[in-house]
Amino acid sequence: MTYLIMQILFCLLIAFLLGLFIGWLLCKCCKKKCTKDKCCTHDHSVEYEDDEEDVTIAGAPLGFVSDYDDTATINLDTDVDLDTSIYNIETLEGIGPQTGDLFRGYGVATVGDYLRKLHKPSSREDAAKELNILVKPLHDWASMSDLLRVEGIDHQYAELTYAAGIKTVNDLANSDASQLTADMERVNSAGKQLIAPLTPTVAEVNDWIARANNMSPVVSV
Repeated sequence: MTYLIMQILFCLLIAFLLGLFIGWLLCKCCKKKCTKDKCCTHDHSVEYEDDEEDVTIAGAPLGFVSDYDDTATINLDTDVDLDTSIYNIETLEGIGPQTGDLFRGYGVATVGDYLRKLHKPSSREDAAKELNILVKPLHDWASMSDLLRVEGIDHQYAELTYAAGIKTVNDLANSDASQLTADMERVNSAGKQLIAPLTPTVAEVNDWIARANNMSPVVSV
């Protein structure tokens, strides 16, 4: 009986040692494979954090920024601070509280955000699909946002200038002050309500044109 117990204990010891040996071999193989593939947990987490930092822009949701990777570096080339509260997204004519909330969920809270994120037609088309709104107003708002870069142009003048056929700062730079003023006078009085309380003077428009000539293009139409 004692002999049988000793044999059982001996077999259990052998099995235990064999298990330890096999486990050691498996662990060693796993470490070699992990090192070769660079898949250890620590390295993987660092790489993920770096990628996330590259695509996160101004606190916008990650799902909304993957197609707009140039928004972090684009230069608005203006002395007007388009990221202040007086240039919130509702500054643009036609954007009310509901649409404004849609844009904020998309990472666009100010006119500056709009220019950085939606300065390209393809970006605006993608946004229209994502937000389930018509794309034409997005193009209109892009033009008015671009004109707001010019010092002296407020949101009403931006709308009026756009209604007169000026779609970008570059268009403004190549326009004639007298002709543009006349066009703005005509469109301002064409509807039932004035777009702007007063049409700017030729001198004011000439000043806008001079400023526009020293600015880089941002919006493409």
